[in-house]
Amino acid sequence: MASAAALKDVEDKFFECCICLDILKEPKLLPCLHRICKECLKGLINKHRRKDYSQPYKISARGQSQFTKC
Repeated sequence: MASAAALKDVEDKFFECCICLDILKEPKLLPCLHRICKECLKGLINKHRRKDYSQPYKISARGQSQFTKC
């Protein structure tokens, strides 16, 4: 049986945006089942439309880099 700590970690990750690594704000579910904030999704779409691939990842507020690959 899973420990309480392991379940808490899964719960915390479930509500975390895979771009900004913060708690989801206006969550959107992608076809690949990643969850992402509405504003992060808008930024990703706008970046793609501009074809601005100079920075393929975003630095989160926590200082961690995150490369999202669906």
